[in-house]
Amino acid sequence: MKVVLLAGLVAGLSMAASAASAVDQIKSEDFKTDAATCAGAYGALADTRQRMADTWPIFKQSNIFEIDYPGRRDKLMVGAGPDLKIGQAAYETQFKTALVGSIIDKNGRQLGEVLKVAARCDYANNTMPTFTPPK
Repeated sequence: MKVVLLAGLVAGLSMAASAASAVDQIKSEDFKTDAATCAGAYGALADTRQRMADTWPIFKQSNIFEIDYPGRRDKLMVGAGPDLKIGQAAYETQFKTALVGSIIDKNGRQLGEVLKVAARCDYANNTMPTFTPPK
């Protein structure tokens, strides 16, 4: 059990280190749609969507508040082992950092990339609704 926890910790730290170096620019196509990545994207959106809407009121006209991001994250993490939980936390931190950076700078560059990752995850996990921009 200790070996598994240590392996998970090492894997998580390496993901966090690569996440920290990739904070400047993320590209949605660089991310897989595995449970850790998708749960990370969902968690980041759950925690930042209100700040996104406060910064860009147009988000209030989208369906972003109709999507149960915390529920989607939790569903993917049911029965997850320590390595998956650590990976999820690393991805969530990476996505949240990108979102908050966009909010602080008010440039929105990374918002679309994180939303694309979440949308790809929605399709991979057959989860609806997916984010729909306002018309």
